[in-house]
Amino acid sequence: MSAARRRAGLLLALSLLAGCGRQAPPPERRELSAAVGGPAPVVLIVLDALRADHTSLPGARSDGLRRDTTPFLRELASQGIVFENAFTTASWSRPAMASLLTGRLPASHGCDAADSRLSDLVARLPELLAAQGYDTRAVVASPHLAPEQGFLRGWSGYHWRASRPLTPYSDAQRMREAVRETLAEMAPPPFLLLVQLMDCQPPWGPHPETDFDPLYGGTFDGDSDALGPFLDRPPSAANLRRARDLYDGAARWLDDQLRDLFRELQARGALDGAWVVVTASHGLQLWERGALGHRGSLSQEVLHVPLVIRPPGGISPPRVVAERFSLIDLAPTLVELLGLPGSVDFDGTSWAPFLLGRGAAPERPVIACELGRDGDERAALLQGPHKLLANLGSGDLLLYDLQSDPHEQQPLELPAGTALPPAVERLRVELLRALDSARARRPAPAWAAGSLPPDVRRQLQALGALEGDG
Repeated sequence: MSAARRRAGLLLALSLLAGCGRQAPPPERRELSAAVGGPAPVVLIVLDALRADHTSLPGARSDGLRRDTTPFLRELASQGIVFENAFTTASWSRPAMASLLTGRLPASHGCDAADSRLSDLVARLPELLAAQGYDTRAVVASPHLAPEQGFLRGWSGYHWRASRPLTPYSDAQRMREAVRETLAEMAPPPFLLLVQLMDCQPPWGPHPETDFDPLYGGTFDGDSDALGPFLDRPPSAANLRRARDLYDGAARWLDDQLRDLFRELQARGALDGAWVVVTASHGLQLWERGALGHRGSLSQEVLHVPLVIRPPGGISPPRVVAERFSLIDLAPTLVELLGLPGSVDFDGTSWAPFLLGRGAAPERPVIACELGRDGDERAALLQGPHKLLANLGSGDLLLYDLQSDPHEQQPLELPAGTALPPAVERLRVELLRALDSARARRPAPAWAAGSLPPDVRRQLQALGALEGDG
């Protein structure tokens, strides 16, 4: 080696050693305001039955287990905004997704019963964006979102991927095929792409690569035969632990699929300049109240959902929002962040001023409501430390102090046969007032009996045979 080359190598080594002692330059600070103000692509991912407290997001785990169930979602959150207290509006997919897309409560959009369909009279987010020149595409797995359920309006393309035999829905790997097909058809930006996945919804597929107890030698797995006898009663302690392992494993597997999906989106340029939103339509009870499932329950396990919004290019530092956020606020917030004309049809409120530092967070209660199988309307109101649960048919009320009892184990005692305490009466009146306002805008029923094709009916029956919901 020549002397000149030795000197060059020595200089390079010295420069590298010197660099090791220096701190890396801080990442460029990117403000949210820089991403706001013009039409931009939107990628909306909805992960059915993923409860917030079983993710890896900040402060998520409520059971004491330190499990990295959603590392990709956590990485995405490190570039955006995490809403620690986001809540859905209903306990099952059809009314919850209708609320997310319309910005309206179930009592307002009317798609809240087993025999209901989303009315064409109700405006929804894809319509608003399509009117501004967006190509709007949806790829969905739930039979509750099949085209016959009323969700087609406003979409340039709507792809419901039917299930494989013996399962009530398609898994995320199969759904990625449908996403590839959709990307090949999509027009250049701006666009809205909705992808809805169901892999956290039982029955859970076998995923040995993400099993949180890989040495498990028992026979209790996540299929319908194993879970079927325990829909309304808990299994043994060992099988309960195994079921929760399987649920967390399904969440981790789904997170891995989501990472791969985002790689494909990035490779095709679909994430360039895009707003990315990841949330869930609802959560899932894992026998906390003696049953497996979600439909008909307005418990925290069902209503509390993850929500991450990553602006185009991400922001630095990331942000955590502690205030309660309802998913009916998502559509109006996105519309304002995109700089598009708003809509008087929203029940929700835009959080854009708060997120941009131009105002306070909206101060109003979070409300969830739906019609039960018995025809009674049930509703929940969260305000301050309190949560009020009401059966509007029977008049029954339950009140919880979430500050001292975050898992809703012991309702506060309410006087029987006498007037409610003033503070409780105010909550009840506020809930009734909100529901009355929502019902006043409810469209006429939009359902064609017997119109469901056999494959949709089969999958709905499969979900019902498992746990009576979806």
